[in-house]
Amino acid sequence: MSISKRLISAVMSGILALGTAITAAPTAFAATLPADASAELYDSTNSAESKDSEGKPFDVFGIYNAYQELVPATAPATTSTTTTTVPKTTTAATTVTTTEEQTTTAETTTTAPEVPLYITRRGIDVSKFQNTINWPQVKAGGIDFTIVQAGYGRELYQKDYKFDENVQNAKAAGLDVGVYWYSYANSPEDAVREAETCYEIIKNYDFEYPVYYDVEEKFQSYYSAAYMSQIVDAFCSTIESKGYRAGVYSYAWFLEANIYRSVLDKYEVWVAQYASSPYSFSGEYGVWQYSGTGWASGVPTQVDLNYSYKNYPYILSPETYSGPTGTVATASPATKSTTTTTASYKKGVDISSLQGDIDWGKAKANGVDFAILRAGYNGIEPKTDANFAKNAADAAAAGMPIGAYWYATSTTVEGMLKEAEAFYNTIKGIKFDYPLYLDIEDPVYSKSELTPEKITELVKAFCGYFEDKGYYIGIYSYEFFLTNHVDPSLFELYDVWLANYGVEKPAFSSKYGTWQYDIDVSIDGIGAPVSVSYCYRSYPSVMREYHLNGY
Repeated sequence: MSISKRLISAVMSGILALGTAITAAPTAFAATLPADASAELYDSTNSAESKDSEGKPFDVFGIYNAYQELVPATAPATTSTTTTTVPKTTTAATTVTTTEEQTTTAETTTTAPEVPLYITRRGIDVSKFQNTINWPQVKAGGIDFTIVQAGYGRELYQKDYKFDENVQNAKAAGLDVGVYWYSYANSPEDAVREAETCYEIIKNYDFEYPVYYDVEEKFQSYYSAAYMSQIVDAFCSTIESKGYRAGVYSYAWFLEANIYRSVLDKYEVWVAQYASSPYSFSGEYGVWQYSGTGWASGVPTQVDLNYSYKNYPYILSPETYSGPTGTVATASPATKSTTTTTASYKKGVDISSLQGDIDWGKAKANGVDFAILRAGYNGIEPKTDANFAKNAADAAAAGMPIGAYWYATSTTVEGMLKEAEAFYNTIKGIKFDYPLYLDIEDPVYSKSELTPEKITELVKAFCGYFEDKGYYIGIYSYEFFLTNHVDPSLFELYDVWLANYGVEKPAFSSKYGTWQYDIDVSIDGIGAPVSVSYCYRSYPSVMREYHLNGY
């Protein structure tokens, strides 16, 4: 970005030293960045059948609201490794495979050896669409639990007509049972009514697994994260007031982008993602639905396949628990593992003409996963970065995913719109796997007459211009500025690329998808020192799936 970044960094260092523990910043990009998850784990776009009562085909990501609040990065990035959840395995093992493709021994944490809190078990979820199921055959085929649809909507007549049959026969065959309720709620009040209807249907049963709220309707993904979180919380809190343990089910990106982490932390989580692991969901979960087109002995149709990792039968009812019936897990996916493993994020650089000529193939070989290119700058007379077109073409030729940013200096809405138009004219016709960003770091924006309300007006003008054209647009600036000069309501509208150097992890209280954690890092293939970032979101999946940023 601009040369002024170094001056800003020097000022910030003095401020941060007063209240933030400073750790040594990385000095070599390739040497200090943790190994990342494979591309397969990172970028997984899938389609599946919905659990919708109509049985219609459903895109597993729904309509992703690209401008909603994203969940903050959870992994510290200034150390070579980080402690995070253990990737799921499908067989019994005393080791776990990390995203570095290393095998390390993990410690099992249990309250008593004979009652593990975490066990790996196989399960299916079913509804009337599976027709008549031979449950003894299901059990004999190695299935330990099932989650049964009770119904959908908010009326009693929307009960799944196979619910009682499935619950009773599954229990009789020795399976543990949970429940899910498919939501069509468009308000918290609707969600409460759905919960009350669900309760009327399930109230005569005890369950070994939670009662899950299935939120995956396309229209629900249009709601803000704040509103969707209220809907989920309304259902789950109502179910828990009736004496059941509540949970949330959805696909990984919906959970990540549409529900606050503070709400997910209150309830159990069942995540759907049909890949090697649910790596695009960074939160904690107890059940993973890994296939929507599986087969199980005794089920006449295709069926969803799941792994559970928490010992729910013991956790929900320890007094009736009769012993573990699954493979003892090596670690809990819902708590921090004792194994040091890597986080699922990408490593990137931001590039302008100041970096000179770049060997993109060499940069990629040295650990660079993506690049955010400066498209231009200067509010009064917008100018295109001299190397932008060449960098964009050469990066594409080398298979390097890119985004773009515009360094703004306008202090009027008219000026911002003029800069936005110049940015668009520079980048139109190019496909971007990563977001476009408004770089709002120039010292002009820290002037006292530019109140947070005025900054909000400027940002909305610039970003709204790109929203109207179908682009994923975010905000870039340093943490001190975003915290002290920007109305936090903007972070509910636009993604954030956050700059803060020399810290183990930003203290930023809102959400961000990318963290620029260091400056002046030398990387083989790049002609001059460069700023480096971690990205925590699978942006390429979003752009392609929802035809954003030129796709």
